[in-house]
Amino acid sequence: MPLSIRELFAAADLNPAGVVKWGDLTIPNVPGVYCVSWSANAEATHVNRDVYIPSASAYTELLSICPRISVDGALATPSKLADRIGRFWIPNEPVLYIGMAGTSIRARVGQYYSTKLGARAPHAGGWWLRTLESLDQLYVHFATCDDASTREQSMLAAFAASVDPGHRSQLFDAERVAPFANIDVGRGLHKHHGLTNYKIPAQSTKVVNATELFDNSLAELRVHSQPVTDKDRMRSYLRIPAESKHAFPDVTALLQVVLDGVRVDVTWHPNNSRSGTLGVGTAYMRGLRERNERLQINASKGIYTILRK
Repeated sequence: MPLSIRELFAAADLNPAGVVKWGDLTIPNVPGVYCVSWSANAEATHVNRDVYIPSASAYTELLSICPRISVDGALATPSKLADRIGRFWIPNEPVLYIGMAGTSIRARVGQYYSTKLGARAPHAGGWWLRTLESLDQLYVHFATCDDASTREQSMLAAFAASVDPGHRSQLFDAERVAPFANIDVGRGLHKHHGLTNYKIPAQSTKVVNATELFDNSLAELRVHSQPVTDKDRMRSYLRIPAESKHAFPDVTALLQVVLDGVRVDVTWHPNNSRSGTLGVGTAYMRGLRERNERLQINASKGIYTILRK
């Protein structure tokens, strides 16, 4: 029988300390563990989610970024990808992901929110979650603790032991069992899924420091985003106009960006002659309420700080 979130935390000698909606960062800035769930109720053992419902655009978007994705060695199509990942769906299970944060739950969950499909970092391990149609219906439960890695392993083991044998037998990999979005099921163990080339090649994505961006004699660069429209607020990225792109790398890169006081790594795409894009995540973009606001961005020593009015 599926375990409730409270029972999963109890398997690690913890009690849930709070819950927020997906996209909310009202979370402690301390080490701990967390669960992503369909339910805000820590006692729930069942939700009405019997089948995998992927986003209509997620796989098309992913293949546009990583066109060499393969399934069992053959080039993938959106339907083949959805079929394979759907084989890891556990019907009516409340918990979709179990994670840990060695330094800050807030920062780690913020990285999860902001990591785009195809990105290698900062939180790519649970990327199957981002293929779902209804991310805005999810909740994040958390507990603060030391030794977060060991606690996470206890929770993953308890989850695997609780999965109904009938459901387990239908999984593509019935041996390495974990919540749907946990591709890593333990230290050094990964689900056998048959997928390859589903991340941007390592040579085209890097963490950029200040010396690679501009002359060290320049203490700070101040630029602006494009005006944020109603349409922009429904996207996961902030548009950067041509006149501001001199403050950014001329290649796809991972940049350290401060969003509402929390530093996260986000993906930057220069997009040739078009506006560049910073993948700050849907939660941040939807929080921008002033119509046609241009956000100030300060670039200093390799750190990008986005300022709201």
